[in-house]
Amino acid sequence: MILSQVVNLSEKRLGPWSAAVFGLGLLVSVSLVVLSLLQASGVLVALKGSREIYTDASTTPTGLFFSASDTVSRLSTFQEFQEAMAAQAQADIVEAAQVELWIVIRQHRRRYQRLRASVQALRWAALVFLIALAGLMITVLLNGF
Repeated sequence: MILSQVVNLSEKRLGPWSAAVFGLGLLVSVSLVVLSLLQASGVLVALKGSREIYTDASTTPTGLFFSASDTVSRLSTFQEFQEAMAAQAQADIVEAAQVELWIVIRQHRRRYQRLRASVQALRWAALVFLIALAGLMITVLLNGF
């Protein structure tokens, strides 16, 4: 709201180049905010499953009791779940836990990297916005209200 007031107030006082530079600064700032939001939303929800994202994960055994996706896709009732659990050998359970831990560690790293990129884009957006706003204010002040 304040920004629109400043622009309306200074519309006649800004030259075409000043208005274009300020508009470009706002466009870059808004684009960086959108980029940040897209990256952050990708941290919360992946569009692909882990086995699609990490191609080597497709060759690893399923973590039937440690991965909700694997459990739900292979077992439809609690009784099936109990029977499958009882049939598992200790070595199979340990292997399944190792597989899931490996995938979770990689997911965490990927999400952390994307979140860092999102925060970095948001910081750049704030900086560009402040520079554009400061430039506008200086231009308005130099040209007089």
